[in-house]
Amino acid sequence: MDDRLASQFEQSVQSTLEPVLSRFGFKRTESERLEVKFESASVLICLRYAPYSYEIDLEIVLKDKSDWRFSAYDLVAASQGTEEAFFQSSSVERVEFCVNKIAELVLKYGVDLLKGDSVAYGEMRRDSTRRSREHTEVVTNAPIRCAAEEAWRNKDYAKTKELYCSISNELSPVEASRLKYALKNLSDQREQA
Repeated sequence: MDDRLASQFEQSVQSTLEPVLSRFGFKRTESERLEVKFESASVLICLRYAPYSYEIDLEIVLKDKSDWRFSAYDLVAASQGTEEAFFQSSSVERVEFCVNKIAELVLKYGVDLLKGDSVAYGEMRRDSTRRSREHTEVVTNAPIRCAAEEAWRNKDYAKTKELYCSISNELSPVEASRLKYALKNLSDQREQA
């Protein structure tokens, strides 16, 4: 990575993000070339600049619940904001823009998190869990549903059963009805044999 980019990253964090965080009692605790950490009594914030992908990532952590980690994307998504929350930069100007934008998002959506408000962190956790489930639905369950639909149309009840059983806790009423029908059909076939 170009030294100018790393230098601009540090300068932008110091001139833009650090003043915002200091208003909430944060102190810089670590400052490496591509990573800067701030801490308050209850919150840890880390801003990283990845040298190969050029991504700039924000992480906000409630110290008491260190597995509760939230990104700029989480801040925006939980508030149903529409701003871009993925930051990538391979130019000095863009580094400055990205760090400024992250500071704006933190002020717009993250004030309660900066204050260490455990209720706000709980809400963020619930929202993050919900979005994760929805993503799993799209990535994992949607193809299973498509395959089960096709098996149903082809009257392949064994395949229908296999696929719907693999997502049995996530079935819609129609899918549950199809599974019930497939199970009955397979049972009837065994009795006739």
